[in-house]
Amino acid sequence: GRAAAFAHDGRKVTVELPRRLSRGQTCQVRLEHAVTRPVAGLYFTNPDSAYPGRFRTVWSQGQDEDSRYYFPCLDAPNFKQSTEALLYVPKGLFALSNGERLEHRRGATRTEDLWHYRLDLPYSTYLFSVVVGEFAEHRERADGVEVRWYVQRGREKEGRNAFGSTGKILRFLAQFTGHPYPHGQYTQIAVPDFVFGGMENFTVTT
Repeated sequence: GRAAAFAHDGRKVTVELPRRLSRGQTCQVRLEHAVTRPVAGLYFTNPDSAYPGRFRTVWSQGQDEDSRYYFPCLDAPNFKQSTEALLYVPKGLFALSNGERLEHRRGATRTEDLWHYRLDLPYSTYLFSVVVGEFAEHRERADGVEVRWYVQRGREKEGRNAFGSTGKILRFLAQFTGHPYPHGQYTQIAVPDFVFGGMENFTVTT
């Protein structure tokens, strides 16, 4: 409930607690943080003179220790966290993150819409995902799972070719393994200039 002294060396934040804690005791620390030009972790694609038709997007890629460059976190593959993301984006743009979409509020501010997501099951920090842009959406249900995929508008045919069998694959894997997909939704999204072929972000594959 009050400010704490801290040091930041460019890689780690060290917080000086107001009192010593015993083993097993917990406390809550809130970090207020801003970044404008992350060197990794979060990427922006925009049209330019060489590529005037480039799709305008924002997307993240955290594997395996790059999430730390755009938000404070314990960034190691063996550390697990739950997440909640409140994404304020320019009006009319779509925003995606892990887990269940709790809210989409148009005009949350004068110039922005709010997209609110939460995933309560702890998962590796590098599998946290953010994507923003203008996308065409497809959705269906497969054995109670909401299956969604998103592609650049005008590329819906390629989206069907790439993702159209996702529901059938989920059903097959559930039958073959005897374990149904454990979440209420599974989403795939295609972005330009991605640094890998794809990324298995938790519940939201890029």
